[in-house]
Amino acid sequence: MFSSIKKYKSVFFSVSTYVWAAIIPALITVLINPLLALNLSVKDYAIIGYYTSFNLVVLPIVSFCFINYYSKIFFLKSDNERQQIKDTLVTSSLLFGGLLTLLCIGFYTIYHQFSKINLVLFPYVFFSFFANLFGCYLVLYQNEKKMKGDVKGYFWVTLASAFVFALLSLLFVVVLKGEAEGRLFSILLANIIVAVYCIKKLSIRFVIHWKILRDCVSFSWPVILSSILFYALSSIDKIFLGQLNQSEEFGLYNIATQIVGYFSIVGIAVLQTFSPDIYRLTAQKNYKKLLKITLFIVVITCILNALFLPVSESIVSLLTAGKFTTAYTYANILIFKNMAYILFFLYSDILIGLGHTKFDFLVKFVCTIIAIILYDYIITRYQFTGAAWTQSIALLLPVFLGSVLLFLLKMKKK
Repeated sequence: MFSSIKKYKSVFFSVSTYVWAAIIPALITVLINPLLALNLSVKDYAIIGYYTSFNLVVLPIVSFCFINYYSKIFFLKSDNERQQIKDTLVTSSLLFGGLLTLLCIGFYTIYHQFSKINLVLFPYVFFSFFANLFGCYLVLYQNEKKMKGDVKGYFWVTLASAFVFALLSLLFVVVLKGEAEGRLFSILLANIIVAVYCIKKLSIRFVIHWKILRDCVSFSWPVILSSILFYALSSIDKIFLGQLNQSEEFGLYNIATQIVGYFSIVGIAVLQTFSPDIYRLTAQKNYKKLLKITLFIVVITCILNALFLPVSESIVSLLTAGKFTTAYTYANILIFKNMAYILFFLYSDILIGLGHTKFDFLVKFVCTIIAIILYDYIITRYQFTGAAWTQSIALLLPVFLGSVLLFLLKMKKK
């Protein structure tokens, strides 16, 4: 009995610490948000929201999705092998990821010249795209802490990095009045500072073991493509909305997206907390425990996001210092995306754990085509309101289609 109590106490401590590690940085962001809002215009928010939306397509390309690979093999390798893998992943991402970032900037620059978007290109695209290259090393360090069960280590590095991001944002936006340029540069600089610290703590030796790199690329390319498809499912709305050239509405839409994102943090934290267990239980085919964890994550997410709706106007007003209160109308719709988001990533984590990365890619590819058609059709007719609703619909498409197809395939094998 005492061993069971001790076990549940340990689990509760881990979960609560991970949740606090998500809540405290979010509270820091919430506290500085009114100060940022007072020093940013609607057009600034349009620029920031537009260029940061490309994170979802740039990050998997420049990082090779090595976090997924490292999570997959972590429990199968010795400490020495893990170190060789980390050395290879970090070195190759710095070397090849830097070149790929420049290529992404080049390709986007060409697109920008021929598009109808009237937002300024440089230096915003440079700051935003390169921030992705340096941002992945914090995630690697956090992931290793979670895998090793170092809850306190995870908590403190997450908290410290949040303070770095907040202080630099205040410096470049509030003190130096850098507007959108200052905001995006502060994110890039914070990522570089944190990356240097994490690389040092990971004891990285800058060497590439080519066999490890080949294994990583072989495993990760479907995940990379699936991650790129996720951009088309969840954030390609910014491409269509940017072409409307309605900076004021676009800015309000991005403000609503940002505020709604705060309410997704706890659900994401719980999901990330149980990610190692999801991989483990899926590999062990322990579907009863997997179902319990899945339901727990979904219920927590739904409850927390439902609490936002009755007080959305007051929250948006408070967080924007009363400057952009009307953004709450979009926030009331976008809040449903948080629930769809959790379902989407639960589905993806389980498929990766099962090793069905190619199946995952094919389903998302089909759903992406459907989603792009939906975004184009709905945004043309209903503009920003239509885009907000389509985000939730698009994220649920692969969950529904993939689950049905997987069930049919399993039944056919029986």
